[in-house]
Amino acid sequence: MNSPGIEVRPLVQPTGASHFNEVFLSEVRIPVANVIGEIDGGWAPARTVMSNESAFIGGGGNGMSIYEKLLLLARQFDVADDPVIRQELATTYTRERVLSFVSDRIMTAVRARQVPPVDPSILKLYIAISRVQSGNLGMQIGGAAAQAGDAEETLWMEHELLNRFGISIGGGTNEVMRNNLAERALGLPKEPGYDKTMAWKDIPRS
Repeated sequence: MNSPGIEVRPLVQPTGASHFNEVFLSEVRIPVANVIGEIDGGWAPARTVMSNESAFIGGGGNGMSIYEKLLLLARQFDVADDPVIRQELATTYTRERVLSFVSDRIMTAVRARQVPPVDPSILKLYIAISRVQSGNLGMQIGGAAAQAGDAEETLWMEHELLNRFGISIGGGTNEVMRNNLAERALGLPKEPGYDKTMAWKDIPRS
């Protein structure tokens, strides 16, 4: 990352945080001694790294779960018995449990240096969609109290709302994850394109 020609531009999110960046490579030269795999065959190890990243993002998380926090909020705002809220809480709980089971299977395989039984892209995509659902539910529970103020629960709900789409971008967008699943897991053909074999510098751009 300290090589000449590498420029990193942090992407500032609505929360003010910068969890990921744009990276520009301009005439970067890499010593032959640093090559991983074969020359001109870097896409395979790159996809392996990205798969591990997807597994890491989908498998992360310690402490109180989002479901538990939302349940506490629902009780605090006296809406825990509302049938619509209860259904959404059940959805949040179910998605967290499914995510935990799939994550355990993938991480067990990764630690054993085996091919994961499930494509890690599904883990990344699943948690991204789940965070949208839980972020929206936080707003639904808090109502006006989730929109303004400096109470601890208000700040948490605001953070969940603003941050819920960040995970849909970092580590690969949802669209990229869906393409990975279509091609790698389902064996569907790649999208047609005349530029598949062209160098990036030769691809026409607006």
